[in-house]
Amino acid sequence: MKATLFISILILSFGIYAQSDTLNQKDSLGKKQGYWIIYGKDEPNRGFPVEGKIEEGTYKDDRKHGKWKYYYKDGESAKIIGSFKHGRPDGFFEKYYRNGRIKEQGTFNKMRYADTLKRYNEEGVIIYEGVYNKEGKEHGIVRYFHDNGKPELIKTFNNGVSIDTTKRFSFNGDLIELVIYDSRGVEIKSFSKPQVIRDSTGKEIYRIMEPPASEKSHYEDANNSTTNDTLRSSNIFSEEEKKSWSKCPGQNGEPWMEGEYKNGRLWNGRVYIYDEDGLLLKVDVYKNGELVSDIPADTFMKRQDGCIKKFGPNGEMNATGEFKNGCLWNGRHFIFDKDGLLLKVEVYKNGKYHSDGQL
Repeated sequence: MKATLFISILILSFGIYAQSDTLNQKDSLGKKQGYWIIYGKDEPNRGFPVEGKIEEGTYKDDRKHGKWKYYYKDGESAKIIGSFKHGRPDGFFEKYYRNGRIKEQGTFNKMRYADTLKRYNEEGVIIYEGVYNKEGKEHGIVRYFHDNGKPELIKTFNNGVSIDTTKRFSFNGDLIELVIYDSRGVEIKSFSKPQVIRDSTGKEIYRIMEPPASEKSHYEDANNSTTNDTLRSSNIFSEEEKKSWSKCPGQNGEPWMEGEYKNGRLWNGRVYIYDEDGLLLKVDVYKNGELVSDIPADTFMKRQDGCIKKFGPNGEMNATGEFKNGCLWNGRHFIFDKDGLLLKVEVYKNGKYHSDGQL
């Protein structure tokens, strides 16, 4: 009911403002005020249709405030609808798939998830439900679901730490794995082979079943396969692969490893660490075959000097300002979430983080 009312109010408000003749206004001090609609023609580097919408919502003293709506690259389909306060995501939000179904819904509070968070697959079936505390950590019962809507994993958290039990279920609902933790999150015992578990009186409390044949290989592959991520983290390759390499691209052509190699290992150079969505998290620096330091992604830039603008893979502004020795010296760094929602702007002065800027 809450979500339905929220969407209805947003549709009504967006429709009213779309017909207004007071859009995109600034006050006498040059600050954005009132309702704004940003079109593709306003930010051509973003790759949207000229008349397609990028985002729309209300500004108050040059900061996003109230309800905002973000669009996919077609300029028509809603990607995110959510609330802002003083330029920061704050309050109820929903993310959508391109087919219009809800992808995720929850609440932001002080840049963190708060209260109940739900995620769905593209068919509208819930695949995750959890509760977050004021620190933005999972707290209480967290459930993951199969695509048929039946539980796949049920965990208990205390301030982000697994406690009590973790239960894994097959697609047909049978319990196939049980892990027991103490109050500190230390694993006490795990059960994954078919068996009956009884309490001290002999009463059956759990029955572990064999996974169906169609699912068994899935769990074995997940636990035992050597994936590309594993190979990347090991930092070891064959001599033939490494002999002539000075730069090793990733699967999508992004920088991965570069530098001097000896005996199949990176000797002097960098390893670029990305998350699952291709976002650069940090850069590990190696000297004489040893990891000597890492550089956070928000301070690392490719070596380039001068006043420039940098853009992310989807055309969004990543950083703008003066660069020295590959680092942002004086300017702004834009922080987005994995769905392209601008979370905050960091201001740098003389090569160091200075403060958060206005969104």
